[in-house]
Amino acid sequence: MRNLLANILPTLLERSAALKDPRKLFIRLDRFAEAQESRVALYSEMAGNQKQTDIILDILSSGPFLSEILIKRPDLADNVLTESDEEPDYRSLLKDSIKLSSSRGMEFENSLRCFKKAEEFKLGARELKTPGSPGTRGLITSLAEACLSRTVEEMLQRHPAVREIPFSVAALGKMGGRELIFHSDLDLLFVYDSAGVDNQSVQLLLSFVKAIKNSLQEYTSHGRAYSLDFRLRPEGRSSTDIISRDQLIEYFETSRVETWERLAYVKARTIIDHGCPLPFPELLRDTGLDEEQTVELFHIRRRKEIELGKEKEDEKDFKVGYGALLDSQFYVQMLQLRNNIFEPNSLAALDLLEANDVISSREADQARKTVKFFYALESASDLTSSPGESGSRIAPGSAHTADMARLLGYGSAVELMEMYQEICAENRQNLETLKP
Repeated sequence: MRNLLANILPTLLERSAALKDPRKLFIRLDRFAEAQESRVALYSEMAGNQKQTDIILDILSSGPFLSEILIKRPDLADNVLTESDEEPDYRSLLKDSIKLSSSRGMEFENSLRCFKKAEEFKLGARELKTPGSPGTRGLITSLAEACLSRTVEEMLQRHPAVREIPFSVAALGKMGGRELIFHSDLDLLFVYDSAGVDNQSVQLLLSFVKAIKNSLQEYTSHGRAYSLDFRLRPEGRSSTDIISRDQLIEYFETSRVETWERLAYVKARTIIDHGCPLPFPELLRDTGLDEEQTVELFHIRRRKEIELGKEKEDEKDFKVGYGALLDSQFYVQMLQLRNNIFEPNSLAALDLLEANDVISSREADQARKTVKFFYALESASDLTSSPGESGSRIAPGSAHTADMARLLGYGSAVELMEMYQEICAENRQNLETLKP
């Protein structure tokens, strides 16, 4: 075993030398080896298969997110050795996986979590090569949609009285834009058709939605699946988790709708239609943005920067800080509202804005480059953080920022911060062009 380990030691030393804390790689490798049936078999395979060694060490050195999954489920290492360009059919794969797990006595909630974690692991290993890939974000979103749809089907079996009630589920935010990352909440809107629906049916729907939330959010022996967020529904916290289609339409036709809500609903799209078609993006068509509303949105953006960003000279927030990702989102969505061009995905929206001569090719290219830069930061933060601990703070002296910089190919955290400040300055300047 010592001889076998000696054969892979040069690779180990080379990898660990690039880490802020080299001991972590050795500790994780030891834990991974301990989880195997045989250390000798693992070291023998690694010594004879450089590709497998590289993949395993890439994962173990990336951070706790993927490492902990691999250590707890070492069988997943085989899943990332073979690459495929085909987009997975998550709905079909999930159906087969749950059927197999059920035959072995595993409950639905745990079956779903095991499947989701395994598929996320594959996508995470893929992300290590190109952090922030729009394609991977689309696949993470497709995985979430499959898990949500399958959960809705399961809850319909448990609540058969709801089957006859027309309803739909819409996605907003990152899910609406097909831009989910590994630790994202699912921003959802649950809408029902009020025609022929009495109060008893509404109560049944509320219980049904609560069951969906519990099924996905509750912690089991296999963790939790997703956190659901219904706060973007009309009237927010003052209303129930569900709303009728008539209420939704009426709300957007009155003065009660806030300008920031119209901006948020640019990303709304239907993901489950159970007999209740939703009026997206027709709700927003021809509503536009006047000068007063534009000033209001800039005021909101500034408040988020100050109240949520809370930036310091040596610590920045790449989601809501000065010139950060939120600047890009405001820029793209404001242009869409102004010009009646609706597409939930930011990069696809920029393509449409360019094709319709709303922005020049140079402006579109710059905006795309900026969005992809922030996507990469989000992904790197997720991959180098423990589950549930991913943050948006970066600083030149931060060990976490140094890990992010290494994953993104920068020489140091300082080098990453220099690029960050340059891009943020350009991004803020870009957003300022929309000011009245």
